[in-house]
Amino acid sequence: MKWAPLILLVGLGMVADGAWGGEAVVNSLGMKFVAVPGTKVWMCVHETRKGDYAAYAKESPKIDLSWEKIEAYGVPVSEGDDHPVVNVNWEDAVAFCEWLSQKEGKVYRLPTDWEWSYAVGIGTKEEKGLTPEQLDAKLKEIYPWGKTWPPPTGVANLADTAGASKIPGLVVVPGYTDGIVTTAPVMSFKPNKLGLYDLSGNVWEWCEDWYNPLRRERVLRGGSWGYDPLSLLSSDRLYHAPSTRDMYRGFRCVLVRP
Repeated sequence: MKWAPLILLVGLGMVADGAWGGEAVVNSLGMKFVAVPGTKVWMCVHETRKGDYAAYAKESPKIDLSWEKIEAYGVPVSEGDDHPVVNVNWEDAVAFCEWLSQKEGKVYRLPTDWEWSYAVGIGTKEEKGLTPEQLDAKLKEIYPWGKTWPPPTGVANLADTAGASKIPGLVVVPGYTDGIVTTAPVMSFKPNKLGLYDLSGNVWEWCEDWYNPLRRERVLRGGSWGYDPLSLLSSDRLYHAPSTRDMYRGFRCVLVRP
């Protein structure tokens, strides 16, 4: 099967694959990547979509299929191809990146914890050389949208009153509503200064790192549609075994500069 070449976008124009210096990169799946200053990667502007993962699944018949249909108390989660894929574990996410790398002839992987911090705007504020566990939730009152609390109305897909009305026991952001019960289509809310969407809420995002090198748990960043307010800090980390799957977890990819 022949795939479309990687395209670089420079301003409003397009530059053929090989001229690595553009402002954005779009691959054959239509996944758009932007440079993250302070790192050597481009990050996908959106979480990996269900449609992206379906393309991988079509060529990988032996993968787990629990991502295809998920519900929370009868409410669909990740219902459309433009929603983030969920119920994928760290190993699933890594396998997707490896498949995409082979297909595109480029190096795709999960972001490191450090790269994710730069993407969300706190990379220069965190002390270098510490583990994700040591950095976890240490920067107080800094959120992907700024320093205001509670969050401005409609800033992201968070645990809100709409979700609480349908899902028993959901711990919500007090007084906040975005009108969405579970996942939202990617890029439904405003991006940050780099053009990255959904760094707060929607789904937790697997990262490459161990939370603590002595423990067998991988880092997740960004919070989700169904998690407590503490998870919304830009410096907050979640950690789970690489085999963990649930309806709150997804991932996004980075593209490594050659």
